[in-house]
Amino acid sequence: FGSLKYIFNDRYILSGSIRRDGSSRFGPNNKYAIFPAGSFAWNANKENFLKNDKYVSNLKLRASVGYTGSDNVTPYSSMSLLKVPTYYDYNVTPANGYTSSNLGNDNLTWEKTKEVNIGLDFGFANNRISGSVDVYDRLSKNLLFQQALPLETGISYITSNVGSVSNKGIEAILTTKNIQTKDVSWETSFTFTKNVNKLVSLYDQTVKDDIGNNLFIGENIHSYYNFVFDGVWQESDRALAATYAQKPGEVKVKDLNNDGKIDANNDRAILGNSDPKWSGSFSTSLRVKGFDLSLSFLYQSE
Repeated sequence: FGSLKYIFNDRYILSGSIRRDGSSRFGPNNKYAIFPAGSFAWNANKENFLKNDKYVSNLKLRASVGYTGSDNVTPYSSMSLLKVPTYYDYNVTPANGYTSSNLGNDNLTWEKTKEVNIGLDFGFANNRISGSVDVYDRLSKNLLFQQALPLETGISYITSNVGSVSNKGIEAILTTKNIQTKDVSWETSFTFTKNVNKLVSLYDQTVKDDIGNNLFIGENIHSYYNFVFDGVWQESDRALAATYAQKPGEVKVKDLNNDGKIDANNDRAILGNSDPKWSGSFSTSLRVKGFDLSLSFLYQSE
């Protein structure tokens, strides 16, 4: 690990770092990876045109780019493992044998994320009002994923690096110090977060989805993929329902390709995802001499 930081006139800050990490959870040729990072910050409030401003207490513009790594997999995922011994009938003779519990993957490697971040820190009125805003763009490559396998293999899944995922969004924090006296203080904080998640590539290609693993290129990685509910068959629809081998009172789903039948290959669609469109929080704390009161709320949009 190495880092370098340079500050000029308490206004401009330039820093860089590089690290080499190792993990025993990966294959023999992929245990180590290098992660560089660099950043720049400008303390605008230290400039002459803001230095003596009575209202601006802090104003810093930040920009950074760097790589991080994840080894968030079960230990020994890169190795083929056996279950405890199992007895079975071998030509009418009891025999002892082993079955596979995990399919190894020698090519398993680090999940690497490149992040570009632009941020602004601010403070006004002697920092009675302060906060920050960050806009980020993250691209994760070699996504670590438990890939489901066909039942015929006898093994449920294999841990693999399956593709790349994009996360773009904004994070904001606002804090206000409403009252500050010797005996009474009152502070409030607001946060807001919005993130857009999208699967960019899959198995080194950008065309074909993996329905069995619920992975769809261009869609959220936590997508819901199912039939589209279209109400309930009514008595007046009896004749039409019969063409789909259904009857009034049963669930009605959309025939997306209008071929006169409902099947899993052609009549399912992306219905949404489990991630909120945005989320935020509100918290407030009040201190009166030796007494404290605090409240907090979390909220999100589905």
